[in-house]
Amino acid sequence: MRSLWMRLTGAFILIVLLYGVVNTYLINRATKEQFSLYTSQTGLTWAKSLAPSLEQYYSENGSWQGVESFFQSPSGGMSSMMMGDMMQGMSSDMMEMETTNIWDMMGFQLVLVDSNGWVQTDTSSHLVETQLKESDLASGVSLMLDNTQIGTLLALDTSVSPDSASNDFVRTLNTTSWQASLVAAFFALIIGSLLFRQIIAPIHAVTDAARKIASGNLGQRIPESGGDEVGQMAQTFNQMADSLEYNRQLRQNMTADISHELRTPLSIIQGNLEAMMDGVLPASPKEIASLHDETLLLNRLVADLHLLSVAEAGQLNLDLIDTDLLTLLNQLVVSMRPTADALQINLIMDSPTSCPTLRLDADRTNQILQNLIANALRYTPADGIITIRVRPESQAVHVDVIDTGAGIAASDLPHIFDRFYRAEKSRSRTNGGSGIGLAIVRQLMQAQGGEVAVKSPVHVRDDGSGYGSCFTLTFPLS
Repeated sequence: MRSLWMRLTGAFILIVLLYGVVNTYLINRATKEQFSLYTSQTGLTWAKSLAPSLEQYYSENGSWQGVESFFQSPSGGMSSMMMGDMMQGMSSDMMEMETTNIWDMMGFQLVLVDSNGWVQTDTSSHLVETQLKESDLASGVSLMLDNTQIGTLLALDTSVSPDSASNDFVRTLNTTSWQASLVAAFFALIIGSLLFRQIIAPIHAVTDAARKIASGNLGQRIPESGGDEVGQMAQTFNQMADSLEYNRQLRQNMTADISHELRTPLSIIQGNLEAMMDGVLPASPKEIASLHDETLLLNRLVADLHLLSVAEAGQLNLDLIDTDLLTLLNQLVVSMRPTADALQINLIMDSPTSCPTLRLDADRTNQILQNLIANALRYTPADGIITIRVRPESQAVHVDVIDTGAGIAASDLPHIFDRFYRAEKSRSRTNGGSGIGLAIVRQLMQAQGGEVAVKSPVHVRDDGSGYGSCFTLTFPLS
């Protein structure tokens, strides 16, 4: 019973059986109620129709003596007057049937009671010479002669009798209902089993693929079929497998990049120190300063890695205060304009006269903007333009850092914020930084509730080719 297919099939069988029981019960109950209602109304109609004939009989005979023949003889007055239509079309064998049996077939018995409550006759001969209570006579038809009640005619329901025709009908109906339920259950079981296998087959495929992924085989994929929930499950699983494989590759690349970034300054420091120890290289202030620069580079890389790991773990401490973003940007542009001028790049500030106050960590925000501007300066050629544009809106403030560099390839855009991802594969640490600046930008923005996005190209040359990039920071007002 651990099998999902077995549990689904068992549940399906129970549902079908429960349906059969409930259906049979409801049919039995409804049929009996309708039969009882029908026979009661029919009996009352017959009693009202027979009342005038019985009143005439009493008037002619002066008593109810011999009245039983009125109900028992098909050739009597009652038969010719009241049962002509019912007898029409019957065979000779049926015509010989006792009239009492006809009343039983109709589901009721007629009971004639005198004015004192004594039963004079009834079509089943079970109540003769018994006295009925006045409450029992309330549902009968009163027989009147000269404004005097001479008796009461009752039509009693016999459809509930075990050997009645209605009970035979209900039993037959129940048997047929059960047979139909069993046949429906058989075909439903076959169709349900096939359907359940179709549902469970992809689950088995996902289980097998997940087991192989857990063992380290991340190349597992399962077929995607249809747009239903099963197809969406397969699609989601494949996306997860793609993400796991990509993250493993990224982790391997990160390990290689970190070792490469650390090995280079360490190798320089070790080589120079060994040369100084051997007397090959003089321990001059210039050489010591070179070693100091390498240690600074190494320390900066380690600090960046630590900052990135803390931010990704959600443990970065932020000093959120009300900050004037325009003042922060103006100070940063003034401090970086000499560098831009030295590279013959025009650094432009495009901002409104006022901007809503934002609750930010000023130092982290300054680090974010400094990374983006430094990145733009690195890839913008001489005589290029870098524009810092501020766009306040109702729900957020956007800051665009737009350059006129070569731009970013479409294949590199989805990975531009990944750690150690190099859009320019030939870039080294001497002309490209540590390779985690944009990853730090994204983590610091997310830590403050903001977002960062990139678009490239943003400009169009005369020949129709695109160039330039735009990094957009979004700071929510709340």
